[in-house]
Amino acid sequence: YALVTGGEMEERTDFAFLLEQAKRLWRNWCVMEMPEGGKRNELFWGYDDQFGLHLYRVLSCPKAGYNNGLDLVGHLPVDRPAFLTDEGNVKRNRFKSIYLNRRPWSLAKKAEEAAQPEESTSKQIENAAILVVSFGTSYNDSRDITIGAVEEAIAKAFPEYEVRRAFTAQIIIDKLAERDNLEVDNVTKALDRAVADGIKTLIVQPTHLMDGLEYGDLVKELEDYESDFDKIVLGDPLLTSDADYEAVMSAITNATKEYDQNEETAIIFMGHGTEAQSNQIYSTMQEKLTEAGFDNYYIGTVEAAPTLEDVMAALKEKGTYKKVILEPLMVVSGDHANNDMAGDEEDSWKTILTEAGYEVECVLKGLGELPEIQQVYVNHTQAAIDSMN
Repeated sequence: YALVTGGEMEERTDFAFLLEQAKRLWRNWCVMEMPEGGKRNELFWGYDDQFGLHLYRVLSCPKAGYNNGLDLVGHLPVDRPAFLTDEGNVKRNRFKSIYLNRRPWSLAKKAEEAAQPEESTSKQIENAAILVVSFGTSYNDSRDITIGAVEEAIAKAFPEYEVRRAFTAQIIIDKLAERDNLEVDNVTKALDRAVADGIKTLIVQPTHLMDGLEYGDLVKELEDYESDFDKIVLGDPLLTSDADYEAVMSAITNATKEYDQNEETAIIFMGHGTEAQSNQIYSTMQEKLTEAGFDNYYIGTVEAAPTLEDVMAALKEKGTYKKVILEPLMVVSGDHANNDMAGDEEDSWKTILTEAGYEVECVLKGLGELPEIQQVYVNHTQAAIDSMN
């Protein structure tokens, strides 16, 4: 890491310091706009090709002809992952995956050990891990700030545990491997890896919304591994208890309160829907919103009930709405949100509502971005840990 100011260079090579810069870098990843109109993801000097992260930041060196406007925190005017080149996103996510998985052989694990004070009370529990299981998404930017944010919240709440990642959607796993060279374990591989690594206590925390078909599949798969661990427990999905409903309701209404100003705007959340009995969570959430006085909020689903037609009938019955806000009731703003909800196809919710005469605004923000939602998963992880005792 080289800090250059006025021609003077300060070099740092201690691993803990490098990790802090790397962590800061993926939070504020930058691209450079080129004079010919293109862009690249270099900051100026080299990067570690193995992990794809830059180890050098040039703040300012006018003598050498470099004056790129970086401030002392290392921000550029353009610092959002959405502006990255494809190559930049690959590098960013390769490092993010390594950091979040915290495997024993990973960069993050080594740095974590180097940065750990001797007096620390948060020593890792030997042979214990938390496996965060998500459906997954191929939308890189959304994954980082939703699934990644939940994983990070859990890792921060339980520093004594190693935190690992698994996805349930094999089609997404395969796509990420082929397109981005990004490896993510499915549940079976993650469990096999935990066994091979000598993990004896495993807490599995899903990011699923409900106790649906996928959650049931996860329960069955864990049963096959019970004899491979001394302790293995499964945390609850997002919407389980009355307290969970209250927390989620508070989170989504607080996040959208700027739109709930009058009787002319409706806020519609699009859920996935399931054939399982747990699909009732959507009607339950609608009831709780209405009982709490959030009369302009509506819940619909893509693949079950309530349908978009049900929601539109409610809008028509109200008779006052001119504008509609669409937002996903999903952990990740992925394929359903971008296409089924906000796409330009004739059967998207945006198109159908627009043709019905409403002004439509789509908010592509997954539930996992909200700190209150992240805290629910942390609470469920804590409950799973407590259940072992």
